[in-house]
Amino acid sequence: MSRPSTPFFFFAPLISVLLLFSGIYLGFEPFRVMFLLISAPKWPSVEGQVISSHIEERNGGFGSGNIKGYVPRVWFSYALGPDRFVSKSLTLIDKIYPLRVEAEAVVDRYPAHKQVAVRYSDNDPAQVYIETSKVPLPGVLKAGASVFIVLCAFMSLFDNLSRRDRQT
Repeated sequence: MSRPSTPFFFFAPLISVLLLFSGIYLGFEPFRVMFLLISAPKWPSVEGQVISSHIEERNGGFGSGNIKGYVPRVWFSYALGPDRFVSKSLTLIDKIYPLRVEAEAVVDRYPAHKQVAVRYSDNDPAQVYIETSKVPLPGVLKAGASVFIVLCAFMSLFDNLSRRDRQT
């Protein structure tokens, strides 16, 4: 059986490999964040104290540069052994609220000098949070899309290689 003369069959394995690597590249960060959020509730905690809290305005938080979003910021201090740290990580992933009153409700829960439980990572004590975060839907969708791309690349590569074996 003769090989097809179309350029697609020549580039098909290369396209499959490119799809494979792009799927892995696109999926790395969403999977890293998902596993971080899943493991974070098991992190050890220490006592911390709120220094101050305020609301940060962001433009374009919802896909358009004209839409404002509001991020609650809570500055707090905590100590691990002899080392003292200051952070503003209310959650591991910034939650952007579309309405200022929603962000104000969060900030109102953390007045200055309030004692809070600070969860920290054993691997990186500067990675901390006060409130747990849910795994965001866009991250799940990105991770699922990357898995789909990788599976399609494997199927395409397998098909191209088996087609090449049948033609020889």
